[in-house]
Amino acid sequence: MIMKHLIVTEGFGAIGIKEAEEDCLTPGEADELADYVISKDLDSDNIFISRNEVRFINYVGYIRLSSCSIEILPKVQSENQEHSRSVLLNLLNRTGFLKIKETEISAQTLLKENLLEILGYLFMKKLTQEIKKGLYQSYEIENEQLHSIRGKVDVKRQMRNSAAKSTSVYCEFDHFQTDNPLNRIFKMAIQKLLKNVKFRETQRLLLNSIVYFDDVSSASISPYQLENMHFNRNNRRFYDSYLLAKLIVSGTSSTFQSGPLKNMSILFKMNELFEEYIVYLAKECTSDVTVKDRSHRLLVNEKTGYKNFLLEPDLLINKQLIIDTKWKRYDPATTSHGVQRNDLYQMYAYLTRYEQVQTVTLLYPYDFNEKFKSGECLNTWHLDGNPDKKIECYTIDYENERKSREEIRVIIRENLSG
Repeated sequence: MIMKHLIVTEGFGAIGIKEAEEDCLTPGEADELADYVISKDLDSDNIFISRNEVRFINYVGYIRLSSCSIEILPKVQSENQEHSRSVLLNLLNRTGFLKIKETEISAQTLLKENLLEILGYLFMKKLTQEIKKGLYQSYEIENEQLHSIRGKVDVKRQMRNSAAKSTSVYCEFDHFQTDNPLNRIFKMAIQKLLKNVKFRETQRLLLNSIVYFDDVSSASISPYQLENMHFNRNNRRFYDSYLLAKLIVSGTSSTFQSGPLKNMSILFKMNELFEEYIVYLAKECTSDVTVKDRSHRLLVNEKTGYKNFLLEPDLLINKQLIIDTKWKRYDPATTSHGVQRNDLYQMYAYLTRYEQVQTVTLLYPYDFNEKFKSGECLNTWHLDGNPDKKIECYTIDYENERKSREEIRVIIRENLSG
């Protein structure tokens, strides 16, 4: 039986809840999703489950329930699912969650598959290419009683051994070992994919590759080990495969969760992806970019002398321009233009504490349904009494990397004083 697969657009689309409707969740599936959201501490404020529908705000990615799967994709102008997946993969690639070439994600047959199938295929293509050259073998220190010296003699143990008049020697030596944390991560990813993917080519690669890991244990990997894998000249060639395996096994920023039955998810928060993408583009345009600057606080407590309320702008560029990203809709039709009062207070704090900064830019994703163009300044305020200190609002077309890079370049150029 083919599992039901539902696709919804983040922030705009909804999945209905009805019994026996192919393009809807059943009430039972909606309850299962609600239980999963609670049990895995996902942001329930951004996953709205009502009596009639489910909406996802800020989350994109993949969720598997026991009887269906849900794919949440970013909104794109063409409303084409393949293009939306391509945009999401490019965001993941540019923000460091993946390391893949553009040609690897351009195949139309691959983009017709869901996100889990795509990540699984890319992982197996990269891993297969490397394991054909041999599995990674790490040095492991072993202690063993031998009849000839190997490595170095364990003096303390050997002194006790000599007292017993034994002819063997206690040795400490390095041993090449395939059963190491990196290979255990790869084996876990392969085993998880074997249970969850259907793409025929991926299945073939999985079955061909699992035999290489027969001597690798299925011992669990701690979150710390997963996040802090050490790479050197001997295992550097596996780094790209590791990034993909990490998403499949446990996820990074992303939230990867697995639960009872067949529940699992690979989810990314769009506000974080958007911010990291703008960081990537800004660094393409100028070398002087500070991310999450922590050099200023807003107030000093006169009784204790402690500085309070850390200011942490998303990007500080050339010490003159601050860019703060907002994954929200900029709506010029409303009185506030979609700019929240708290955001303006936050920008005011940046302008007053950062003396060299003359402009703070609020940067929003471009909504192609609006009449204005991406990359143009849509609104400007200056401080009362100081017209040189300004807050500006822009939108950026994150779908088109070449265009968005040029839009960032113009914003930086127009707001730096030489």
